[in-house]
Amino acid sequence: MNGITQPTKATAGQMKQISRLAADAVEKVLTESDLNKDELQLVIEDGDKFVRAIRDAASKTMTTLSIGYFSGYKPRSISEQIKRLRELFPSLGTADELIADGALPLEAEGWFAIPRWEKVAPHYDEAVQVVLKMLKATRRDIFQSRFKDDELDSIHLRQANRSVEAWGILANNQRESDIIIIPAQFGLRHRRLSYHDARGNFVSGEFGLGAFAVGIMLLTHPERLMHRKDLGVNCAGDDHVSLPSTRLRGRNVTVFVFDDYERFDIGSMKFDIGDRDHYDYRRFGSASGFVTSCL
Repeated sequence: MNGITQPTKATAGQMKQISRLAADAVEKVLTESDLNKDELQLVIEDGDKFVRAIRDAASKTMTTLSIGYFSGYKPRSISEQIKRLRELFPSLGTADELIADGALPLEAEGWFAIPRWEKVAPHYDEAVQVVLKMLKATRRDIFQSRFKDDELDSIHLRQANRSVEAWGILANNQRESDIIIIPAQFGLRHRRLSYHDARGNFVSGEFGLGAFAVGIMLLTHPERLMHRKDLGVNCAGDDHVSLPSTRLRGRNVTVFVFDDYERFDIGSMKFDIGDRDHYDYRRFGSASGFVTSCL
């Protein structure tokens, strides 16, 4: 099955635990409520509405909580990541590994090693294409990109201004390094938010990671996006400008997602576009990095 993690059915014990949690929550609300006997009787008489409200709230909460990291992913050590990067890009030079001994920002999951894209290709869009080809090679037949090369050129694919500024700060602070060490998170912090809303939710010093950085993180963390319910990744550090014919259509975001719709037997990891008006952002979370300087 190409290493893809298959979902297992919920157990009867788990269902009982959830039922107890729900019953305890309702009991707590009743205990703390100042509703009198007559008011509670009205709730009982309109029991269908009460049940629907509980069902809808529980369904929304469980759906939100059930979208996350299901493949056993956790940030690998910086030394492991750097070793893997040098296997993939033998020409990469130094990295200041001691940076990862520092305190993580509260919102970050871990430290990640990202090469300067300039060490991979002369232009950002070309560096993205190099990473996509490596993902194709390392993930064999389960990776697919929905883009042609000319749809990922410098006209279509652009880094967001905030991200350009952040990478400039990081590069200046680690000016002797080919590999930049950054605190980051892989999407969970902004799960179920569109990339546009996630950008509006960034804290001071937080910036979106683009297709190059996210692709690198997938190369150094191959277990990510290998489960059918894994949170997809918005590459909120990039803008993709679609140009059908000669008319500017608008800005969109590139995304990585595990998708089992087209190849239900094994599923596939896909690199695609998230149209701001049409894609199901509830399946995704925006990856982001952090700098100590304000942006």
